[in-house]
Amino acid sequence: MNHKTTITLTSTCIITSITCVALTFWGQIKNNGTITTDSYIGIIASLIGVCATIIVGFQIVSFFELRDLKRQVDQVKRQRKDLDSYKATIANEIHLSKTGISNAFGILSVVEKRSLLGFSARVSSIVCDDLQTTPGTILLSRYKQLYEETSFFLKTNDYIDAMHPMIENLKYIHIPQNKEYYYEIMKLHFDIITMMEKAKQESTKQ
Repeated sequence: MNHKTTITLTSTCIITSITCVALTFWGQIKNNGTITTDSYIGIIASLIGVCATIIVGFQIVSFFELRDLKRQVDQVKRQRKDLDSYKATIANEIHLSKTGISNAFGILSVVEKRSLLGFSARVSSIVCDDLQTTPGTILLSRYKQLYEETSFFLKTNDYIDAMHPMIENLKYIHIPQNKEYYYEIMKLHFDIITMMEKAKQESTKQ
C-alpha cells in the first residue's frame, strides 16, 4: 500500500471513529444523560468493528491493484523478451549481410586482381566484414593479399592518390584482441598503413 493510500485509510478511520463516538455520546446524553460501562464497551466494540471493516476493504482494493500491477509487469516482461528476440534476429541479419558483402568483395578482388578495382575490393572485403565472427585464418589471408597488392601498386606513384583514401578506412576498424593470429594481423595492418603514409609523403615532396 503506498503512502497516499495509508494517509487516506488513517484519515477515514479517524473521521469514522470521531463520528461514531460523537453519535453515541449524543444518543446517550439525549436519552438519560449518562454513559454506562456497557455503553462504553459498546462504543469501543463499534469503533473496532468499523475500523476493521475499513481496513479489510482497503486490503481488498490493494489486492486488486497489486494483481493489476502484476499483470502490467508480466506484460512488460513479455515485451522485453520479444524485443530481445527481435534484436537477436536483426543482429543475425546484419552479420549475414556483412559476411555476404565481404565475400562478394573478396570474389571481385580475385577476378580483378592487379587492378585498382580489385585493390578497392580487397580493402572493402576487410572493412565491410563482421570482424567479431570472421575466423582469424581468413582475415590473416586477406591482409596478406592486401599487403602484396599494396606493395605491387606502390612500385610506381600512379595510383597513390586513389589508394590513400581506401587505406585510410583501415584506421577506423576494430579487430578483437581474442582473434586468432591477432598479432600477425595487426602487424600487417600497421605495415600497410605505414607503407601508404610514407608513399603519400614522398609523392607530396616530389
